Amino acid sequence: MSSRRSYLLALAGVLAGCSTGERESPPTSDRTTRLSETPTPTTRRPTARSTPQETPEPTDTPRPLPDEEIDVQRRTARHPRLRWSMQLSEPVQHPPAHDPRTGRVYVGAGPPSFAPVGSDDPDPFGGVVAFESTDGTVAWRSVTRAPVANPPFVHDGRVHLTTASNSYRDRPRVVAFDQGGTRQWERTDLFTPHFVAGRDGTVFAGDSTDAPRSSGRTLYALAPDGSIEWESEAGDAMGAQLVDGRLLYRAGVQAMAAYDPATGDRHWQREGRGLRAPNEPPLVAGGHCFVTPPELDDEGAIIARSVATGAEQWRYDPPWTDNFVPTAVAALPTPADADYSIVCTEYGGTVFALDDTGSERWRFGMEATNNAGPIVGESVYVTDDTATLYALDPADGSERWRQSVPDLAAPIATADGPLVFESSEERSVLLSYGSDGAERWRFESDRFLHEPIVTGNRAYATARDGSVFAFDLS
Repeated sequence: MSSRRSYLLALAGVLAGCSTGERESPPTSDRTTRLSETPTPTTRRPTARSTPQETPEPTDTPRPLPDEEIDVQRRTARHPRLRWSMQLSEPVQHPPAHDPRTGRVYVGAGPPSFAPVGSDDPDPFGGVVAFESTDGTVAWRSVTRAPVANPPFVHDGRVHLTTASNSYRDRPRVVAFDQGGTRQWERTDLFTPHFVAGRDGTVFAGDSTDAPRSSGRTLYALAPDGSIEWESEAGDAMGAQLVDGRLLYRAGVQAMAAYDPATGDRHWQREGRGLRAPNEPPLVAGGHCFVTPPELDDEGAIIARSVATGAEQWRYDPPWTDNFVPTAVAALPTPADADYSIVCTEYGGTVFALDDTGSERWRFGMEATNNAGPIVGESVYVTDDTATLYALDPADGSERWRQSVPDLAAPIATADGPLVFESSEERSVLLSYGSDGAERWRFESDRFLHEPIVTGNRAYATARDGSVFAFDLS
């Protein structure tokens, strides 16, 4: 089996399955009063959803909110870049979310939503905690009837959560809180919703399952009060972006579609793998989106399609290889002689830039194969399978510097150099580099960290054990 075919099959499989070592002192109590929550009734439309065989039928009668609360304790941070650190009494399965309107950081908590049958806790609960980004003070917190199943989604001052449990005593729930922590609405008649975008108070969520496909699912538009504005047939939600009057939607692994965000009408759908990581929005540049040919056995190519119509605008078929497997794309600064420019990576280890006609602008060869996409900041940052991080000039692809990094590390763009992240069951590492390639600081832990989010000069990270960290980047 060719390396190209092996990579694509592995990629399809990944998409379908979609005590501490750092220097800190023990936590000290920093409790706040828990908000008393009374669920508000919601009007549910009739629904006929199938349920897994040999499991009890879920009930629309909600079980009471748990009597437990999520305890929060403050750790005295010893690392020089650690602005604050908190410890939740419940585990955390996802990265946090940041609300630029309030500056708050939201963390969804709870054990894995679908824990193994026979778990010690057959009816686990979850919750959400809102932290002030400046010092980690708890602004509010609330419990949910089941663990939080996806990262919190923030839009228009509200934080939206999907909760689920394999006990099947409750259906998966969508819950919305306002910025003060008051529960605004709650629904149980959506299948397995994953929030992908928001506009003018309306949020868009699509079904998301462990077996993604390009049809047979549902995409919803939910009003500020939680009512359904429209629903439309779609594929599994893998990411979306609102652009040029369209909701551009990644429908499963192998399709791209565009919907009218006001009515839910689908303007077009085309087969082709979106060149982004799972749950990332599709890249749009110059009114184009970018996909590969639909079938695994097709010759590799990058196709630019019109966001407005779905029509193919150009196709890049490289002359320099017969084994072309593009892995990801990112936008470059707009050049003077083109409407846009993008940078692409391919499995063989080549990084290359294309202009708005699909013509190649430059090309760079790494030392080994590549499974991760490019990150664009002051430089283009890419890694290869020899655990080398490269910084390339966005204008001509020339190498500015390179550094050895931990295995499987991935760069995250910041305002001044990359933040490199690697996490495994044994250890997690954060490395900060300046724009000149000099290492500024590193943070190591034997906790499993989720991928940090970066906003301004701050990075926020959560760990499976319920730890929350806020780092000053420079």
